[in-house]
Amino acid sequence: MYLDDFRKNFSDKVIAEMRGVSDKEGRSPLWDALGSKFFDMEFIRADMLSGLGNKSFIAELMPKYPIYLPMLPDAARAVVGMVHENTRPALKMLQAEGFNFNGMVDIFDGGPVVEAFINTIRSVRESINRHAMVVSKPINLDVPPEQRAMISNRSFRNFRVTTVPMDCIGPDTVRITREVADALQVESGDPVRLAPLKEGSLSPIHNLRGQDDEDDRILDRVRNYHNRHGQD
Repeated sequence: MYLDDFRKNFSDKVIAEMRGVSDKEGRSPLWDALGSKFFDMEFIRADMLSGLGNKSFIAELMPKYPIYLPMLPDAARAVVGMVHENTRPALKMLQAEGFNFNGMVDIFDGGPVVEAFINTIRSVRESINRHAMVVSKPINLDVPPEQRAMISNRSFRNFRVTTVPMDCIGPDTVRITREVADALQVESGDPVRLAPLKEGSLSPIHNLRGQDDEDDRILDRVRNYHNRHGQD
C-alpha cells in the first residue's frame, strides 16, 4: 500500500529475498559446499554483512564463472531454491499477494528470490480510497481476518496501517473509532486507503466502489463513444 501511494520513489518491480535452509546451529549446506571455499568466515557472519548492505566482498571473492550444480554434493543441491522452515509462512503470504519465483537464488544459502510488479500486487489491485469518518459509536473490531480490511493513513513520512471491519466501509467514507483514528493519526475528512486483509475475502471491498469510480466509468464510456464517432 505504501509502494502504491508513492510509486515515484520506487521501481516498477519489487523483489523479496527469502531465507534459505540452515540448521539450528546456523549451518547452511550450500554455504558449506560453496561459500566457505571462497570466504574465510562463518555463514552467519557472511549473511549478516550481506544483510547490512556490505555486498562488495561477494563480488570480490566469489568466482567469476558459472557454478554447475551437478558438481555440488547432494545436500547442497537439495536446498537450492528452498526456504527455511520458519520462512514458509512469509513466502506463502507473498505468493498470495502475487509474488513469483524469478529463478534467482541467494548465493550464500540458496534461498529463492520472488518478485512482482507493483501494479499486480493483490493489495494494490484491490485497494480503494475513502475519507475517514471518526464516530463515537462503538465498533466491534473483533472480526475474523477474512472480514477485515487494512486501512492506511497515506502518509509518506509517518506511514501507519491497521485493520477495520469491512462493514465499516461506505461508498465515500469509512467509519473508524477515535482509538483507530489516533493510531493512524488521522481526523475526519482525511484520505485513507483500504485493501482486503485476506485474498478471497467474504465481502471484497473492490465491490464497494464509490462515486469517484462510477464517474471514471462514465467518463470512459463517453471517451469510447467519441472515439467510435470520430469526435474530440
